[in-house]
Amino acid sequence: VRRNLIYRAAEPSRVTADGMAVLIAKLNVTATYDLRSNPEIESLSDTCPVIEIPGITRHFVPVFEEDDLSPEALAKRYSSYTSGDLPSAYRSILTAGALLSYRAIFTHLLERPTEPLVIHCTAGKDRTGVVCALLLMLAGVDDELVAAEYALTEVGLEPFKQAIRERLLGRPQFMKGDEEARRGLENMLSSTVETMRRTTAMIRDEFGGVEAYMVRNCGFTAEQVAAIKRNITSEERPCFALDAQGKLVYAEEQKGKLVYAEEQKGK
Repeated sequence: VRRNLIYRAAEPSRVTADGMAVLIAKLNVTATYDLRSNPEIESLSDTCPVIEIPGITRHFVPVFEEDDLSPEALAKRYSSYTSGDLPSAYRSILTAGALLSYRAIFTHLLERPTEPLVIHCTAGKDRTGVVCALLLMLAGVDDELVAAEYALTEVGLEPFKQAIRERLLGRPQFMKGDEEARRGLENMLSSTVETMRRTTAMIRDEFGGVEAYMVRNCGFTAEQVAAIKRNITSEERPCFALDAQGKLVYAEEQKGKLVYAEEQKGK
């Protein structure tokens, strides 16, 4: 996968002035793709306001439209998240996000492959994690490595999980406060290797693979899909690999030892 092109993130309201400078001057980011819905953004406006970063274009491309946020739709969606059946929730994301959200991101990579971009939702885990998994699969990354990258979400979200828990506990689905509600909440916040293993298998089995998904669901031609693949791949040595235990490590040894991705927390 080409380095320094695609960045996965949670909502960026906490970015500092120094962080903005890094995005623009060091990472050369030109665009962000916001996968959240309007009601979602409005409900978080007090704690996570939308920010505009000078020099970076924000594209609003919600995976779920407003009518998908009816009480009935929310109840169905929450049941997939809280039961631990995240791949079922991800199936809905793949279907809902294809023509607007994911097509916009793929089009950026087709037409402007030299312009780095940030993709984010609220937590950077589900809607963002799915599209990034699609991109890794398109680039030919092994499914186990795709799953290990997704599981790194646990590292990135850990400092914010308690705040997320407190916010979600105010929603009707979790107000019971019993063991079932607590377990459901933790399922919703989890990012396990097994979840992404099942998701990549589902993409292959039910959608025919990532290339077929991009043609049938996102409306690209096979030639365009091949061009996107060329644009996001590189002959450079990979940054990451899996060790014998399936742990994600930097492919290049540092000071004579393998450096585990989890060790980079905060660096």
